[in-house]
Amino acid sequence: PTTPLPIPPPPTNQIKPCFRDLFAPSCLNCKEPVTEGSYFTVSEPTQGRVHSHCYDEFRESSAPRCLVCSLPVLGTYYPQPEGKVHVECFEQYTALTADKCYVCAKPLSGSFYDLPEGKVHSDGDCYDRHMEAQAPKCISCGKAVTGQFYELPEGLVHAEGDCYDKSQRR
Repeated sequence: PTTPLPIPPPPTNQIKPCFRDLFAPSCLNCKEPVTEGSYFTVSEPTQGRVHSHCYDEFRESSAPRCLVCSLPVLGTYYPQPEGKVHVECFEQYTALTADKCYVCAKPLSGSFYDLPEGKVHSDGDCYDRHMEAQAPKCISCGKAVTGQFYELPEGLVHAEGDCYDKSQRR
């Protein structure tokens, strides 16, 4: 007596879950297989898929950082050569990156002098302070000689005041 073999079930075209998981693309955020449910296909910064529930975290972790506050740039921004800046951070960015007066260190605006030592505000007292610092000093009082003066063999003296008289009594 022989026993008949059982009849095999009809073939199916379904992929077994373990095979599907093995070859499914991985989520760019959690690295788990993206096999079912909703997902996003992204192309930047890398191409791939992201689970719907992972998307916000992925977007924040892969977003470029603001040059001022270092937080992710997700909304509107100003593109800069070095990167991106939030709209709300742009005023601070321009203050940080603007040319500055070498005398007072404040950002330059309006007219200025471009001197070998650096740029200087033309208004206010920055230029006067620069000129005073660069001017030769009186040999009598030690202050900057910026007005009329006498040139003596020892150096310069102010013409006004008593600097000349003091220099002659030495």
